[in-house]
Amino acid sequence: MTAVSSPIKRLYRNKFVRFGAAGVFTYFLNIGITFLLTEIVGLYYLYSYIIAWSIIIIINFILNLRFIFSVKGYTARRFIKYVLFWAVFTVTNIYLVKLFTEVLGLYYLLSITTITGVLFVVKYFTYKNLVFHKEDASVFTKIKDGK
Repeated sequence: MTAVSSPIKRLYRNKFVRFGAAGVFTYFLNIGITFLLTEIVGLYYLYSYIIAWSIIIIINFILNLRFIFSVKGYTARRFIKYVLFWAVFTVTNIYLVKLFTEVLGLYYLLSITTITGVLFVVKYFTYKNLVFHKEDASVFTKIKDGK
Protein backbone atom coordinates (compact mmCIF):
# COMPACT_ATOMS: atom_id res chain seq x y z
CA MET A 1 0.00 0.00 0.00
CA THR A 2 2.91 2.36 0.68
CA ALA A 3 4.25 1.97 -2.86
CA VAL A 4 0.96 3.16 -4.31
CA SER A 5 0.27 5.95 -1.86
CA SER A 6 3.78 7.40 -2.07
CA PRO A 7 3.56 8.50 -5.75
CA ILE A 8 0.03 9.80 -5.13
CA LYS A 9 1.25 11.82 -2.15
CA ARG A 10 4.13 13.21 -4.23
CA LEU A 11 1.69 14.25 -6.96
CA TYR A 12 -0.62 15.85 -4.41
CA ARG A 13 2.27 17.83 -2.92
CA ASN A 14 3.21 19.15 -6.37
CA LYS A 15 1.57 22.56 -6.74
CA PHE A 16 1.91 22.48 -10.51
CA VAL A 17 -0.09 19.23 -10.65
CA ARG A 18 -2.74 20.66 -8.30
CA PHE A 19 -2.90 23.79 -10.49
CA GLY A 20 -3.55 21.59 -13.53
CA ALA A 21 -6.13 19.47 -11.69
CA ALA A 22 -7.97 22.59 -10.58
CA GLY A 23 -7.96 23.85 -14.16
CA VAL A 24 -9.47 20.60 -15.45
CA PHE A 25 -12.06 20.59 -12.65
CA THR A 26 -13.15 24.18 -13.27
CA TYR A 27 -13.22 23.62 -17.04
CA PHE A 28 -15.81 20.88 -16.64
CA LEU A 29 -17.67 22.89 -14.00
CA ASN A 30 -17.78 25.81 -16.44
CA ILE A 31 -19.20 23.59 -19.17
CA GLY A 32 -21.73 22.11 -16.73
CA ILE A 33 -22.96 25.47 -15.44
CA THR A 34 -23.18 26.86 -18.97
CA PHE A 35 -25.14 23.81 -20.12
CA LEU A 36 -27.56 23.94 -17.17
CA LEU A 37 -28.23 27.66 -17.54
CA THR A 38 -28.73 27.34 -21.29
CA GLU A 39 -30.62 24.05 -21.58
CA ILE A 40 -32.55 23.92 -18.30
CA VAL A 41 -33.03 27.57 -17.35
CA GLY A 42 -33.32 28.72 -20.95
CA LEU A 43 -30.79 31.57 -20.94
CA TYR A 44 -29.03 32.67 -24.11
CA TYR A 45 -25.80 30.63 -24.30
CA LEU A 46 -23.47 33.64 -24.13
CA TYR A 47 -25.23 34.95 -21.01
CA SER A 48 -24.93 31.48 -19.52
CA TYR A 49 -21.25 31.35 -20.39
CA ILE A 50 -20.58 34.80 -18.89
CA ILE A 51 -22.35 33.82 -15.66
CA ALA A 52 -20.49 30.51 -15.52
CA TRP A 53 -17.17 32.21 -16.25
CA SER A 54 -17.79 34.72 -13.44
CA ILE A 55 -18.47 31.88 -11.00
CA ILE A 56 -15.39 30.00 -12.21
CA ILE A 57 -13.11 33.00 -11.61
CA ILE A 58 -14.17 33.03 -7.95
CA ILE A 59 -13.88 29.25 -7.57
CA ASN A 60 -10.45 29.25 -9.26
CA PHE A 61 -9.29 32.03 -6.97
CA ILE A 62 -10.38 30.11 -3.87
CA LEU A 63 -8.75 26.91 -5.14
CA ASN A 64 -5.51 28.77 -5.83
CA LEU A 65 -5.61 30.53 -2.48
CA ARG A 66 -6.38 27.52 -0.29
CA PHE A 67 -5.77 24.28 -2.18
CA ILE A 68 -2.88 25.02 -4.52
CA PHE A 69 -0.72 27.68 -2.89
CA SER A 70 -2.11 27.49 0.69
CA VAL A 71 -1.73 31.15 1.56
CA LYS A 72 -3.59 33.37 4.00
CA GLY A 73 -4.00 37.10 4.34
CA TYR A 74 -4.25 39.95 1.86
CA THR A 75 -7.26 38.20 0.28
CA ALA A 76 -8.81 41.33 -1.26
CA ARG A 77 -5.47 42.47 -2.69
CA ARG A 78 -4.75 38.99 -4.00
CA PHE A 79 -8.21 38.81 -5.60
CA ILE A 80 -7.75 42.15 -7.37
CA LYS A 81 -4.35 41.06 -8.69
CA TYR A 82 -5.78 37.69 -9.70
CA VAL A 83 -8.63 39.25 -11.70
CA LEU A 84 -6.29 41.76 -13.35
CA PHE A 85 -3.87 39.02 -14.41
CA TRP A 86 -6.81 36.87 -15.52
CA ALA A 87 -7.98 39.72 -17.78
CA VAL A 88 -4.48 40.16 -19.24
CA PHE A 89 -4.17 36.42 -19.87
CA THR A 90 -7.60 36.32 -21.52
CA VAL A 91 -6.76 39.16 -23.91
CA THR A 92 -3.33 37.65 -24.60
CA ASN A 93 -4.89 34.26 -25.28
CA ILE A 94 -7.39 35.66 -27.78
CA TYR A 95 -4.78 37.80 -29.53
CA LEU A 96 -2.23 34.98 -29.82
CA VAL A 97 -4.78 32.46 -31.07
CA LYS A 98 -5.87 34.94 -33.74
CA LEU A 99 -2.22 35.66 -34.63
CA PHE A 100 -1.20 31.98 -34.82
CA THR A 101 -4.29 31.06 -36.84
CA GLU A 102 -4.77 33.98 -39.20
CA VAL A 103 -1.22 35.30 -39.64
CA LEU A 104 0.94 32.21 -39.16
CA GLY A 105 -1.62 29.90 -40.77
CA LEU A 106 -1.81 27.26 -38.02
CA TYR A 107 -4.95 25.15 -37.74
CA TYR A 108 -7.17 26.89 -35.18
CA LEU A 109 -7.33 23.92 -32.78
CA LEU A 110 -3.54 23.64 -32.86
CA SER A 111 -3.29 27.37 -32.15
CA ILE A 112 -5.68 27.08 -29.20
CA THR A 113 -3.89 24.03 -27.80
CA THR A 114 -0.42 25.58 -28.17
CA ILE A 115 -1.37 28.92 -26.64
CA THR A 116 -3.33 27.27 -23.83
CA GLY A 117 -0.33 25.09 -22.96
CA VAL A 118 2.16 27.94 -22.98
CA LEU A 119 -0.11 30.26 -21.03
CA PHE A 120 -0.84 27.50 -18.52
CA VAL A 121 2.83 27.47 -17.52
CA VAL A 122 3.07 31.29 -17.56
CA LYS A 123 -0.09 31.58 -15.46
CA TYR A 124 1.21 29.12 -12.90
CA PHE A 125 4.44 31.02 -12.32
CA THR A 126 2.71 34.41 -12.46
CA TYR A 127 0.11 33.41 -9.88
CA LYS A 128 2.70 31.63 -7.75
CA ASN A 129 5.14 34.56 -7.66
CA LEU A 130 2.94 37.64 -8.03
CA VAL A 131 -0.45 36.78 -6.54
CA PHE A 132 -0.17 33.86 -4.12
CA HIS A 133 3.33 34.39 -2.74
CA LYS A 134 3.48 33.38 0.92
CA GLU A 135 4.63 36.81 2.05
CA ASP A 136 2.65 38.66 -0.63
CA ALA A 137 5.95 40.20 -1.70
CA SER A 138 5.34 40.69 -5.37
CA VAL A 139 7.82 42.01 -7.89
CA PHE A 140 6.01 45.36 -7.73
CA THR A 141 6.52 45.59 -3.96
CA LYS A 142 10.21 44.68 -4.32
CA ILE A 143 10.74 47.32 -6.99
CA LYS A 144 8.99 49.96 -4.90
CA ASP A 145 11.11 49.06 -1.86
CA GLY A 146 14.32 49.10 -3.95
CA LYS A 147 15.13 45.41 -3.43
